[in-house]
Amino acid sequence: MKSFLIVEDEKVTRKGIVYLLQSTIDNCKISEAQNGEEAIEQMKDQKFDLVVTDISMPKMDGIELLKEIRNLWITQKVLVLTMMDSEEPLKKMLAIGVDGYLIKNSAEVEILTAIERIMAGKKYFPPKVTEKAIDNLPKTPPVKRVLLTQIHNLSNTEKEVMEMIANGIPVNEIASLLSLPYNVISLAILRIREKTKTRTDQELIEFAQNFEK
Repeated sequence: MKSFLIVEDEKVTRKGIVYLLQSTIDNCKISEAQNGEEAIEQMKDQKFDLVVTDISMPKMDGIELLKEIRNLWITQKVLVLTMMDSEEPLKKMLAIGVDGYLIKNSAEVEILTAIERIMAGKKYFPPKVTEKAIDNLPKTPPVKRVLLTQIHNLSNTEKEVMEMIANGIPVNEIASLLSLPYNVISLAILRIREKTKTRTDQELIEFAQNFEK
C-alpha cells in the first residue's frame, strides 16, 4: 500500500488533492497536515512514500519543512505543489533537494505524472523550470552535501561497513572480510543508522550508495 502525506493549509485544496489520489491510485493511504509542524509530527510516527506540500503555510512553511525533512529523513520523496511560479522559491527548493515542483493550476494528468515519476525514483519539473534556475544552483547535489556533512561522525570501521553495504555485501560477509564478530558489525550498523538518521534498511542502502570518502 502506497502512503501519502498532503501538507496544505487550505482545506478545499487539500481535500481536492486527497480526492484526486483516492480516485486514481488503487490501495493507497492518505494522511493530511495543515502545516509543516503537523507534518513533521506525523512523519515521526509513520513512513510515507511521498510528501506533497504547499510552500506558503502558517507556523512552518514548505521551505522550512523541506529543510527539516532533509535533516531528518534524507531519502524522503517530496513534491511541491504551490501557486508560487516565480524563480526564487523554486531555486530555494532545488537547492535544498526537492524531487518535483508543480503549480497548483497544473492539469490533473500532469500532477499524476509527476507523482508517478517521483515514486519511481525520478525527478519532475515542468517546462517553466528554466535552465537558468538550475544553472545557478551549487554544483554539489543537496543530498550529497548532507551526506558528506553527516559522514564525518562515522568511525573508520563504520565507513568501511558503509562502503560494503553500498556494494550489497551481506552482514555475515562483512564480518568475515573485516575479521570482526557478527554482533560487532550489527552494532556498527545500528550506530550508522542512528548517525545517518535512516529508519529502514532501504534508506540505509540508499545513503550508503551516495557515500563518498
